[in-house]
Amino acid sequence: MAVLDRQAEGDLVMDGGDRPLVIAHVLPSFGLGGQERVALRLATQQQASGHRALAVSLAPPPEGVLADEFRQAGIETLTVPKQGRGLDFSLPARLAAEFCGEGVTVVHAHNPQALIYAALAGKAAGATVVYTCHGQNSLAAGRLWLTRLASLAIDAYVGVSPRIVERARRYHECPAAKLLVIENGVDLSAFRPEADTRRQVRAALGLPAGAWVVGTVGRLVDDKNPGLLLRAALPLLGPDARLVFVGDGPLGPDLQAVASRHTAGHCVSFLGARHDVPRLLAAFDVFALSSRTEGLPLALLEAMAAALPIVATAVGGVPDVVRDGRSARLVPSADEAALREALAQLRRDPTAAAELGRCARRESQRFSAVTMTSRYLDLYHRCRVEPLTQKPFNLV
Repeated sequence: MAVLDRQAEGDLVMDGGDRPLVIAHVLPSFGLGGQERVALRLATQQQASGHRALAVSLAPPPEGVLADEFRQAGIETLTVPKQGRGLDFSLPARLAAEFCGEGVTVVHAHNPQALIYAALAGKAAGATVVYTCHGQNSLAAGRLWLTRLASLAIDAYVGVSPRIVERARRYHECPAAKLLVIENGVDLSAFRPEADTRRQVRAALGLPAGAWVVGTVGRLVDDKNPGLLLRAALPLLGPDARLVFVGDGPLGPDLQAVASRHTAGHCVSFLGARHDVPRLLAAFDVFALSSRTEGLPLALLEAMAAALPIVATAVGGVPDVVRDGRSARLVPSADEAALREALAQLRRDPTAAAELGRCARRESQRFSAVTMTSRYLDLYHRCRVEPLTQKPFNLV
């Protein structure tokens, strides 16, 4: 197994005794989402550690916004599009041909669609196949059976939180011996609370220097339930209290319409998709997450690293990351009144809010991108030497 020296954030050094891997990260698209950002971070650090990384999208053109970020990071991109609305029986063969042509030794599939098509393709190309499940979205019966069949061909099934692995075990998505947890990680060095950055960002966004600002980062989609946060926060807003949404999605126009009908609607900012999240977080006083379902959200880890007090719904892997009353305030999913009161409490008690942020910053140290990448590289090498089905293996 390769030996990895853990140095400064962002640096991984591989012992030269092992041949470099060629790792293909297979994604449903190059859209701006959590799984895509995890794959970008993994590919970047894996390539920096001496391996070759590729990013493969199954979506037809045009490319998503992250395609350019992969290329700017030196990661080659490929598009092998799924054809038609139903199952594409030609896609595994086309993927296998690309894997063989590129000399891929590890196929890393992200989320169910990539698993269904890339598992058999990876095995046909003679590669090790690892699957990461990033969320707890429900699977229709047909897709669940396809997931189960595809999982027979993989070497490891990774959940980003213990709850995801437990659900996979409960629904028999994969042979139990292949299940393990590797938590997501972020570049901790990018998140440093700085007063100068706070002033600059607030001035650029038109936010009053002394205002109390609640912010959130995420796609404006049903699973993230941004409408809940908007409804909960609107009664708290005014000249000295603002709400900021970072992210885009199909719910954007409806949310803006709701805000425009409220007397405090002018106190809500919709920034759209942004690539400067570390700077934007510096302008917030509270980070809010109102999701209906989650795996292990990167936005939450980034808010922790930025030392922000957090109010979040207790869904998915969130309670595995932050502790209620210590590093966050957790509220029930879809409980508008509880979310509003938790936000109001933090505004009333800035001392308690600051302590939540300090504790979150300390606890964020466990979610390093270096640690995440090292664990995946260990897993790849272990799977190539000895299948997990022969010996239990856990990297948690």
